[in-house]
Amino acid sequence: MRGDGMATTWHVIDNRLTHDDLPEPPTALMGEPYPLFWWYVENNRLKTSILPDPTIMGTFANCTNLETVDIPETVMEIADYTFWNTKLTSVKIHPNCVFYEHSFPTGCVIRFY
Repeated sequence: MRGDGMATTWHVIDNRLTHDDLPEPPTALMGEPYPLFWWYVENNRLKTSILPDPTIMGTFANCTNLETVDIPETVMEIADYTFWNTKLTSVKIHPNCVFYEHSFPTGCVIRFY
């Protein structure tokens, strides 16, 4: 939405998301890639290089010193990448708790109450 209340039409040009209100990047001066704040489309997904990959933005992802965690029996789902890239080697969860391939780091042993 523009500041004047009018909707902006977004479109993809050269695999980059843009709209008419954005200036063309000064590629003649900068070359490729465009500035970090520019959004682009890759594999039909919106991306920008200033944000971390959203698929690995779990709650505790990249807490590289996290070695232990107590997950109460009341937790019924652990999202993908929640504990990715931590030092967890074993966790204990409720048998009906839903978790995903990348909820925990590779090699983490899942035990049940």
